[in-house]
Amino acid sequence: MKILIPILAVGAILFSIFFLTGFYPVALVNGQPISYRTWEKAQRGAINFANAEAQRAGRASIDFSAPGYGELLRAVRRDTLTFLIEDAILAQEGKKVVDEFNFLVEDRVRKAIAGSGSLEGGARLVYGLSLVEFRMLVLAPQARRDVAGEALAGGTKSFDEWFFEVKKRKMVQLFFVPFRWNGERVE
Repeated sequence: MKILIPILAVGAILFSIFFLTGFYPVALVNGQPISYRTWEKAQRGAINFANAEAQRAGRASIDFSAPGYGELLRAVRRDTLTFLIEDAILAQEGKKVVDEFNFLVEDRVRKAIAGSGSLEGGARLVYGLSLVEFRMLVLAPQARRDVAGEALAGGTKSFDEWFFEVKKRKMVQLFFVPFRWNGERVE
């Protein structure tokens, strides 16, 4: 009994740290976790991008925390989680479609970064993300889609048909969120 109390105390402290820092999973895609922290960064990037686009179009920024924008914030949260789940699926399945999938994706990301001297400033200004976050949440997912799409072009199935089927087969579990995965997207 004397040893049980310290073990429980350490466990409670570790759980609290894990939860407060956002390292707990909000989704598992075939066992691969997507952390709350990553989801939060994706949401922040989407919100910053929406506001940058609004300003570019001469409209006022959107205060997503205002009461009238609750449904819009919910849509951002739902869509960013869908995006992260789809990217995790594509990262897992792309290797089955393209030899050296990860190498090709990384090569595209490197070229995109090398080809733009002001990418870091733009990522910060438009998305509110560091270059590392921008690379992980924007560049790499787009490169994965491009590489898989090009590999499937001209085949018997389009990228969209293939990806629809792949998503249906994946085991996706959501935790601590007010959404559910319907086999195609978060709703």
